[in-house]
Amino acid sequence: MAEKLEATVDLAQPNRSRRMRRDATPTGQQNSVTTGVTIGTGPAGADDATSTPRVPKPSLEESVKKDSTQLAKQITWLDFSDTASWKGLDSRGGLQVGTTFKKEISPGYEVTLTVTELKPFNSTETYRKRVEGTPTANTYDPNAQNGYLKSAAKYGQTPPSVTGAIQNQWTSIRDQGFNTQGRKTQLVYPENSTNWGVKFQIEATYLGKRVAPTVVMADGEDANPGEFAIFTTNGEGWEYLGEWKNKSTAKEAYTVITKQMLDDENVKRRGLLILRDTSVDWYKYLSPDTVTGGLGTQVFGPNRSNERTVPVVMTRGASEVGFYVASSGQQAMMMGFLVVDGSDAPATYGEAFHTISGRDSLTGKLINQPYLGTTPADIDVDTANNWVLDDKKEHKDEGCF
Repeated sequence: MAEKLEATVDLAQPNRSRRMRRDATPTGQQNSVTTGVTIGTGPAGADDATSTPRVPKPSLEESVKKDSTQLAKQITWLDFSDTASWKGLDSRGGLQVGTTFKKEISPGYEVTLTVTELKPFNSTETYRKRVEGTPTANTYDPNAQNGYLKSAAKYGQTPPSVTGAIQNQWTSIRDQGFNTQGRKTQLVYPENSTNWGVKFQIEATYLGKRVAPTVVMADGEDANPGEFAIFTTNGEGWEYLGEWKNKSTAKEAYTVITKQMLDDENVKRRGLLILRDTSVDWYKYLSPDTVTGGLGTQVFGPNRSNERTVPVVMTRGASEVGFYVASSGQQAMMMGFLVVDGSDAPATYGEAFHTISGRDSLTGKLINQPYLGTTPADIDVDTANNWVLDDKKEHKDEGCF
């Protein structure tokens, strides 16, 4: 088990640089050891969760001191109402293989996403490994397509496209500080009883040079047992940004959906529609890590968010991410970006980073981030954790001599 993850964040002032510090061993080191490949180069989800949590579960109290509304201004969510940034949507205005999203999210910092797959979780290598050697091994289908559950009334009909929607009364995260104010930031399959997923290739540049992007994900709608949302990355393992009650109806912190929860819900509902579809082993959609849901690994979720807080997580250095949803009803998720400047101190000092977006993602107004010295902080194109490499290669920022 990794050392305890400690994080401190100062988000009290609207124009203050968002600083975070992690004293644990960087998760990317563990992910690389587990998968045998460099972070950002292998397939998303290769370092799967196990029954032994990679990190301790953060407490809700750790987030109380953070201001989620200020963090929200730093996150640029994928937004279907931002029509200028999307290219190659299908005839219904939804995603298809080859669709791109390209946007400058902070001065000089540009991200590009390309849809590479539209397939459900049971088509992934992660699922294949989970069912391998079990009686349900034949439920893995690398050619599976997004669509309706086989137990759904509409099974066999043409399925919808993955598209965007406005937050609604089921969007718990909206009342927890992440209100996107009428924008279409809910990524949805606008039908009940479906099994679907999306995989993206990600690129980011700063001043024309390639940089490692930081991707943020969260459940976009209340999730009960039997409603699954799973996030995958080939970057550093999923890190906890926080969870908040605020003005929401949440009564407790997020919990991981377990087999017992799913069985109990099945009895309560007198047979969950999703479990009636026996072509998929739905229990293998559940995280083996029943404590954190996969924090520190490359696979996170599914979690229960009904009457609970919604965890916001991030991954750094990814070139490929995916999200997968299966539910008897409708389910949504949210995906966005943070602009991050990492520490260039030696590893013995621990790992630190702060978010430094120069543009408010909600209003588009420029943010004057505080900094030391005469030159604002810039995004790391490369660093060797030797104090000075970043300043030699880019701007001599934040008080450099």
